[in-house]
Amino acid sequence: MALRLGRRWANLFERQAAKILDHYLLQTPAKQDSVQAVALGIDSIGVATNLSGPRSGGAVFRPVVQQSRVLPPLHHQQTAGLATSAAKQGVPPPGPKLGLSSLVLLAPCGITLYLGLWQLQRREQKIAMLAERQQKLAGDPVSLPELLASQGSESAPDLEFRRVELTGTYDVSRSIFVGPRVKSAPGGMTEKGFHVVTPLMPEDKRAPPVLVNRGWVPNDWTEPPGGETKVTVCGVVRGSDQPSQFVPPNAPEAGEWFFIDAPRMARETGIGDNALLIEATSDVGSRPGVARYPEPRDPLELAKFRIMPQDHLNYAMTWLTLFAAVSTMAYMRLFGRSSRRKQVVLKYKDGT
Repeated sequence: MALRLGRRWANLFERQAAKILDHYLLQTPAKQDSVQAVALGIDSIGVATNLSGPRSGGAVFRPVVQQSRVLPPLHHQQTAGLATSAAKQGVPPPGPKLGLSSLVLLAPCGITLYLGLWQLQRREQKIAMLAERQQKLAGDPVSLPELLASQGSESAPDLEFRRVELTGTYDVSRSIFVGPRVKSAPGGMTEKGFHVVTPLMPEDKRAPPVLVNRGWVPNDWTEPPGGETKVTVCGVVRGSDQPSQFVPPNAPEAGEWFFIDAPRMARETGIGDNALLIEATSDVGSRPGVARYPEPRDPLELAKFRIMPQDHLNYAMTWLTLFAAVSTMAYMRLFGRSSRRKQVVLKYKDGT
């Protein structure tokens, strides 16, 4: 009794599935994807029915499996005719479905490609900017009045990274300590300290007062008694620091300066809002082994960026490698699945 009910149920499902297939073959390509689902469902039911029966009764269920895999001759001819009619009407074969899931797969491809190309573009910009800085630093120092006079001409170059020379007197009573700043010490150790920014009153009255970043000093450093009466500073015109989002804001009222803000420092020291910032430089190897504070920076170090062109190239290779990986996975997911759909539909149409 149970075996007869199983066969009747399978035959009924086969007839209903055949009607659904006839209907869907005449619809739009978007609905042709359901053909494979129904075909696979019929096949799986037939196989399941055959496996569920006793081994001795396998011959009884073989017609059911045969019917689930191959349609009856008349119906198969009708289905083939409908498929041929749909092909003559210009209905394209099943392709990749570009829906929300496809956009989710393609979005990482576009993002990683854009970031990789942007890093390459930034690398080219940094190379050009680095060459310009090095060219300016290679020039001879000029006096500050001469440099300021050139700023008023139409072809005045950018003042930043221009080398200047200025004689004047430090006002050490208004020095500002910026930090903390870490300096590498011999033996792989590091030492904490500050940068000292002091107003300089030029001897040449044509030049306005300037701020001078005199260099690095350790935490326990103090100004020498009596201060410096007259100095000649050779340095480079610089701009304010560009702190990251993790650097806290300056608090002049508490005497805390975490980065150099030239206009605000000029106001706090009372020398005017438009005072230039000059970073003192050192002659490398002039006094080896002698500790001298404040310790000016090496001129060659001033031209460097926090992120150099080689770093941008490394970032670009990383992003482009990720682009190759995610685009390959997206292609296999979209077009590989479409290929499997075509194979299923073709096998069903051939009756195999």
